[in-house]
Amino acid sequence: MKGSQDLVGKIESIKRSANMRQVLADLANADPMYAFNVPPRMVMAYSDKQLKSYLDEVYSQEFFVFEDPNDIAKYAKPNDRVIKKGVKELFETVLAHDQEGKVTERNTDSQKKVSVNFGNKTYLIPRDNLRIPIKKGFINTKVIERKPIHQTNALNRGVVVSYAGKEIRKTTLYVPHKSEGIIMHISTNTKTNSPLIGSMFIAWLDTENVIQHINETTHRSDYGPIFSGIVHSYWFKPNELKLIVKNKVPYQQIYSTQFEDGV
Repeated sequence: MKGSQDLVGKIESIKRSANMRQVLADLANADPMYAFNVPPRMVMAYSDKQLKSYLDEVYSQEFFVFEDPNDIAKYAKPNDRVIKKGVKELFETVLAHDQEGKVTERNTDSQKKVSVNFGNKTYLIPRDNLRIPIKKGFINTKVIERKPIHQTNALNRGVVVSYAGKEIRKTTLYVPHKSEGIIMHISTNTKTNSPLIGSMFIAWLDTENVIQHINETTHRSDYGPIFSGIVHSYWFKPNELKLIVKNKVPYQQIYSTQFEDGV
């Protein structure tokens, strides 16, 4: 309790010069992130000299760094730079276990792989990884058994088989920890159940470790490198990112206008 009273007394005893008050007012107008960069507790507790040192340090930075998801959601905007926190990896199932397809060529060789079309693509599948689905019911829609293909059985073209091997997946997105990207779009979806609320559409720097769907687009940001390609259908939440915002605040100009001698 005594400590709180001492702090209140200290705050009330601080005399802020008119020039410094104007510096703070001008910074508040020039810096969209003023509330983050100059917390009220600093303004209330620091003398003019202490506050000047603090402002010098903050506004000498080339970039402002945000790690708290709430701050990122508040201050992020398109064209800002982000850094990935942790690994993001997504897969697409290419061939699922028990997925059915049709033999495309007659096969009589027990050692030869079987050519099977699974809807949109044809694969050569080892016989051991194929089964014959036995169905019954109305128009034979229910599978009651999947019989192994005997090594000597001939497989005619058009025979329905099912895949019995391990699921085959394709990596559709891989963004390593500390990957750099640019915010292309921030979702404005406000529907309560929408998974896109607060999500950000990111173009990642195209390095050898990044896997992403690429659009024929190049994008130059304030940060130098060209970010080529846009991630399709993948959005990122603020808690997956670190936000890096370029410092464009003319602090020295603002300060020198009020303190011509630089004091």
